Amino acid sequence: TQTCSCCGELSPNSPKGRAGLGIREWACGCGATNDRDINAARNILALGHQRLAGGIPAPLGRGGCQRCKAKRSAHGICD
Repeated sequence: TQTCSCCGELSPNSPKGRAGLGIREWACGCGATNDRDINAARNILALGHQRLAGGIPAPLGRGGCQRCKAKRSAHGICD
């Protein structure tokens, strides 16, 4: 939930602790706006792709994150 699925950074703007549970959307420093549940699902999907590949990097799709233009390894699912 706290790691941006677009750039992979742990944003200081992400919701934290029990007080943050009511915050549904947050903006990362890379410019991406994240819904906490969708963001978490994207991170879980990316991790699953990494693990299933057994060391083979997951494709970046269109050459990097289109939403925030950040290059990342094994994510590439920001749409």
